[in-house]
Amino acid sequence: MPSLALMFIDVAGSSRIYEQHGNRAGLEQVSQNLQRCRLIIEEHTGRVIKSLGDGIFASFHEAEAAFSAGMHIVQPDLDAATLRLRAGLHWGEVLQDESGDLFGDAVNVCARIADLALPGQLLLSAELAQTLIQPRPLRKYPSLLVRGRQQAIDLFEALSSSADATMLLPQSTADSSPSRLKLSTPAEQRVLLAGDTCTLGRASDCDWVLNGARVSRHHVRIESRFNQFFWTDLGSNGSLLVLGKKRQLIHGTTIQLQGQGSIYLGGDQDHESCPVQYQVCLSHTAN
Repeated sequence: MPSLALMFIDVAGSSRIYEQHGNRAGLEQVSQNLQRCRLIIEEHTGRVIKSLGDGIFASFHEAEAAFSAGMHIVQPDLDAATLRLRAGLHWGEVLQDESGDLFGDAVNVCARIADLALPGQLLLSAELAQTLIQPRPLRKYPSLLVRGRQQAIDLFEALSSSADATMLLPQSTADSSPSRLKLSTPAEQRVLLAGDTCTLGRASDCDWVLNGARVSRHHVRIESRFNQFFWTDLGSNGSLLVLGKKRQLIHGTTIQLQGQGSIYLGGDQDHESCPVQYQVCLSHTAN
């Protein structure tokens, strides 16, 4: 089986773009940015395998070309009118069918790496990093346990300059006790484990459908990264975080969930908002 450099690209917060600008204008913005990505991939001798809604799956024969293309995609020129993108890179063996589509464990790993990337961030596996010929400024991330795999994945973040490499990292590792996130509403309870993601909103394709006058169709995305849980607000009205007497409006941003508290989808602590209580539990303290 041939080994290739694989790339997954995703438009960050695309659901919010559609909701704010409407389907037609939102689709035009997303399409223009994905077309720009295709041109960059082709300029770096890559091949677009297929489009994935608001993302792209591509392959390269050389890791150097994939890395360079990824950096151009997630860190465009300041004067470029682009949306924020995130990307993941991996090197591994693949299977190819008659249509040219690629399959295999390496494809699944690459897709998961891209899911973990933040807006404007390029993450790459150790396999891809070790294949690079030229030295690149990288920041080591802790090993990560991915759902569905027994072995941890070693990850690196691509940096714009070597000076950034001194930045501190999260201290959790794959050997740390895995955390759980307990979520509850007046009607239902759920538990997220390491590697899980969950979308909340009124739309039927959300993982957890929550109805409320102030809840958007795709309001929230919760992700587990490096043994920590992150809440990304995508809703038109934002969300209100309540920690004791402290109140914080979350609107179009990502926060790390710590301890326990309540979050109101809709940005206001009233009867029209949808309350979600949460508790982050380490395995050695959780019951």
